[in-house]
Amino acid sequence: MARAVSRGKLVKLLLVVAPTVAAVSACSPAAAVSPDSHNPAHCIAAFNYAAYWFKVGHEPEKITAMVARGIFEMQKVKSSGGSASTALDEGKALTRAYVKDTKKMDALFMACESAQDTDPQFREELPKLLANARLAQAASSTS
Repeated sequence: MARAVSRGKLVKLLLVVAPTVAAVSACSPAAAVSPDSHNPAHCIAAFNYAAYWFKVGHEPEKITAMVARGIFEMQKVKSSGGSASTALDEGKALTRAYVKDTKKMDALFMACESAQDTDPQFREELPKLLANARLAQAASSTS
């Protein structure tokens, strides 16, 4: 259960970042960062961005899929010795810089999604990732 709560906190962070960054970005200059689909932090930002729009469109299953994809990317960050908070900060900076550039954010999302879809490890873990995403979403909605 502790893992679900932990993932629940991740889901809250993921689902709060996009709208918060959108509000802040109106008065923030673009950062000197370029979208990179090989960077897990950027993919987390792209999946968060997509989750925001799926939330607006009332597509809960697609939101769950984005949370699962974000969890997978966060696992990559942690397995390489990276920091979750650093990755989220980097994702926020990227989102802040490109939230109004739908072409670049959509391209990043599609590149990250495509990379995962061709990754055998992701495909193998997907059912468990989706189950964990559902648990995390349930935990975040009750806290």
